[in-house]
Amino acid sequence: LRACREVSRADGSIGQLLGYHYLWAWAVRFFGTEEEIARQEEHYTRNTCFYGGAINPRDAGVTAVDRGETLVLNGRKSFASGSMVSDLTCLLAGLADGRPVFLVVDSKSAGLTYNEDWDNMGQRLTESGSVTITDLEVPWSAAIGYSGKRLRPMVYNSLSLLTLQLIMTNLYQGIAEGALEAAAEYTRTSTRPWPFGGDDKESATDEWYILESYGDFRSRLWATESLIDAVNRELSELLHAPRGAVTPEQR
Repeated sequence: LRACREVSRADGSIGQLLGYHYLWAWAVRFFGTEEEIARQEEHYTRNTCFYGGAINPRDAGVTAVDRGETLVLNGRKSFASGSMVSDLTCLLAGLADGRPVFLVVDSKSAGLTYNEDWDNMGQRLTESGSVTITDLEVPWSAAIGYSGKRLRPMVYNSLSLLTLQLIMTNLYQGIAEGALEAAAEYTRTSTRPWPFGGDDKESATDEWYILESYGDFRSRLWATESLIDAVNRELSELLHAPRGAVTPEQR
């Protein structure tokens, strides 16, 4: 979380890609069995895999059809942040009985079509455009957290959403800190003092309204930084606790 914030001071897009990579690399711990954790972490470590994801639960259009030993996926996700430039993509689909299926697939799978329609101001490099999924057939072993086609939920699963939100919070904090640094450099080197105020200053950095504005910005960022650091530590303790020990009250 701190690394994402620091990177985001210089480039919010790269900070977001890094944060999502950390999130989806941890997904097997959010949802998987102990065997899946061991297998996935060995795979992505040995092969230095980079993660992307198309998870947004507001996109309910991806279906998973049980074909016995495999699942066949079809549908579309509006956002697939990082997937086009990743090695592994996390997908969320729904079975016919309403159960969600969280899967990790090869980002270069033939059934994935990246539509290259990301054309936003701001986070331009996150490659968050849509993905179309067409007859993507994957083994049941790609469905994280299922044992004998049964899902065994626990409170720890729901920390995934909180972690995503905290990644975004650190991202925004980093962007704000970087923006303040850039603005301050511009003010120091380019802004001229106002000459008709009756209390003329030699430098713009002596103007009371500029000092007040920067003081307000800086104090607010110190306050949010302090709060975010405290929440980072609290979430970290839960993420690294035994998964079965996390209670609804802690969540």
